[in-house]
Amino acid sequence: MKPLIESVYLSTYSYVKPGAPHRFSTYFLNLHSIVHTFTSAIGEYLRSIEVGYQVSEGKLGFNKVPVGDLISNALHSSSKRLGPSSFQELHLVMIPTVIAASYSLKLRGRSEGFSKAFLDGLRNTILYNDVRETVKVYTALRDLGGRYSSIINSLALTASRIEVEAASLSDLLSDIGRSDKAVYAFNKLYMHFIDLSNKFINYYVDSRDLNYAATATYALIVKNLLGITFNPKIKTRGDLLKLLKLDKEFHDKGLELSYLLPVLTAVTFIGLARLGI
Repeated sequence: MKPLIESVYLSTYSYVKPGAPHRFSTYFLNLHSIVHTFTSAIGEYLRSIEVGYQVSEGKLGFNKVPVGDLISNALHSSSKRLGPSSFQELHLVMIPTVIAASYSLKLRGRSEGFSKAFLDGLRNTILYNDVRETVKVYTALRDLGGRYSSIINSLALTASRIEVEAASLSDLLSDIGRSDKAVYAFNKLYMHFIDLSNKFINYYVDSRDLNYAATATYALIVKNLLGITFNPKIKTRGDLLKLLKLDKEFHDKGLELSYLLPVLTAVTFIGLARLGI
């Protein structure tokens, strides 16, 4: 559980991440709402860990994983506590990631076999789920209001259509990702989570600084998705000012990148879990 909690804090409060929330930001003033989105649903994350263990022990098949129930409950818990300021996309990314990580850690530990087990586990969790789990996520997003409710309505999806087409959670996320950047980033990058977590680990081993490892990984995600490069290192006051200036430039251009935080949190979590810290 410690790596999970730490990953949320590191992704949110780490050094300057141009375009995204960070500890020095003058644009994102309610950073706690991101962390509170997680803590308000911590019970569902504990359940997700247990579900991953059950799959690894053969007590539960991937087609029986209650991924939709877990996501739906997490969304409702956060909405109840935070209302419209809930960072809903965090649960869409992190619940499947936590299930897959706990499954692979229990099955393979921190051995070389972890990587394949994790990727198989994540793919199977969102691809082979019972269609009723997909309906639960769809219904929660539709009914809770906000951005995702609007997206769901624009897709002209119905629960009966999802059931008739036996749509998986992966199918639903693919549809949503056409209109939502956070889900698009997940769809685009989740099969690269291990590679990105390897980078996080390398950044940490080289620097012994978890905050730097998180910001450097963020820079890599920005490069991979947007083709924008910048140096995340802060060795002098001048380096800090340069990054803050770039942060301002991004916001002045309307380049708002908070939608990358769920993916960054997932990759950071995997890296921390593999490091055992």
